[in-house]
Amino acid sequence: MAVPPTLVMSVNVLFVVGAVSVPSLWGLVEYLLQAAVVGFLAIGAFAL
Repeated sequence: MAVPPTLVMSVNVLFVVGAVSVPSLWGLVEYLLQAAVVGFLAIGAFAL
């Protein structure tokens, strides 16, 4: 029951760490947000 929220928070942390530590990543942010949404949908399907 705690696994899906843990996975979602891991995706959030990886997104923020990547945005902070990788230079010029903001140029690709529109693609990264779509990938994050796909990841969230996959985690949601796993949670069901």
